[in-house]
Amino acid sequence: AGGVELELLENLQREDDPVPVILLVDDLQALGDARQMRIPFRDFVLKPYSPAECVHRIELALLTRTKIRGLHSRARQLESQVSIDFKTGLTSELYFKRILGLEWKRAQRHQNPLSLLLIDVDNFKSVNDSTEYAFGDEVLRRVADALKGNVRETDFAARFGGDEFCVLLPQTSPAEAVQTALRIRQRISG
Repeated sequence: AGGVELELLENLQREDDPVPVILLVDDLQALGDARQMRIPFRDFVLKPYSPAECVHRIELALLTRTKIRGLHSRARQLESQVSIDFKTGLTSELYFKRILGLEWKRAQRHQNPLSLLLIDVDNFKSVNDSTEYAFGDEVLRRVADALKGNVRETDFAARFGGDEFCVLLPQTSPAEAVQTALRIRQRISG
């Protein structure tokens, strides 16, 4: 307890790449003490130990680490492929960011206008606080429907957080974007 080794271990630990720690303990009391100190261990070996058992435990710990790394890598890969927000059916935030970058480059290259609408549902927290969350989800779906119904096929509507939305309007001047925003606002308020 209080040794620099524990501090080093804590600093090395990452959720997506855990350093496997195997404790060598004299008895189960020592194991209990280690748990109270919050030592980030995955396994333990009681003394007296055999070298073969230690090697086996290390191999298992390294195999588990490899599997965890693979799962985190696969999760990141899948997250980057998700293009639709499951609650609203709009473009997902991650996918929208990718589209935004591409459309920005396209607009700059061809000197075309590009507009972005940022939409926030006022007082949405009070809706969730005073009703069921299912009702809040329905509000989000209705806002999404209003967005879908008031943009062109070439525009991109996305959910951008809890109650925030974005609409990317390629080849749209600021004046045209204001008209689109007013139409959307009128539809949502209705």
